[in-house]
Amino acid sequence: MSAVVRVENVSKTYKGRGVPVEALHDTSFSVGSGEFTAICGPSGSGKTTLLNIIGTIDSPTSGSVFIEDKDTATLSKKQLASIRLSKLGFIFQSYNLIPVLTCQENAEFVLLLQGVTQGQREEIVNEVLKDVGLEDKKHAFPRELSGGQQQRVAVARAIASRPKLILADEPTANLDSKTGKDLIDLMLELNQKYEVTFLFSTHDPMVMEAAKKIISIKDGRIVDTK
Repeated sequence: MSAVVRVENVSKTYKGRGVPVEALHDTSFSVGSGEFTAICGPSGSGKTTLLNIIGTIDSPTSGSVFIEDKDTATLSKKQLASIRLSKLGFIFQSYNLIPVLTCQENAEFVLLLQGVTQGQREEIVNEVLKDVGLEDKKHAFPRELSGGQQQRVAVARAIASRPKLILADEPTANLDSKTGKDLIDLMLELNQKYEVTFLFSTHDPMVMEAAKKIISIKDGRIVDTK
């Protein structure tokens, strides 16, 4: 199985006004194509920092992150933006939908940035909204949806461009347990249907139970992988 992501000896130190804080220390692991993997740990353990570095939203103080064997440290800002647009999908705890856009418009937003034609966008988005059970809500605005439905739109947006890797930062944190379980089941189905790799940061036991691989992190260090 080829690696979609390789993290090699990554450390991250934040230099505030006081003493420098080491958020990650000498972190290494890989995620294979099609895997459903969770990075688990308590709040403040470094898992969101790690996800942001993999997503090229942040950069490591030292070490390297490879996306499909490309060392992100060697890429320009323009090249990193291209990686985010073409290779990565993002699902956030707070949904991050654009409030003035409908479900359909939110779901097709990345495709629009990629220059996909209107006809192709409609075809793709109709399918993914059907996948997430929201084909009848495509003209609704985020304010008209429940939290669970908004997160499903976020999932549709993430997967519409067929990325190599979807990074999901605490995607169930704002949902009740049943809605969260339904969302996890949905992402498992999409993982299998599209063979897209999922990498979560989470402390939700339901996500950990569903994950095929668990990377446990504490105080910025990987303490277990299973």
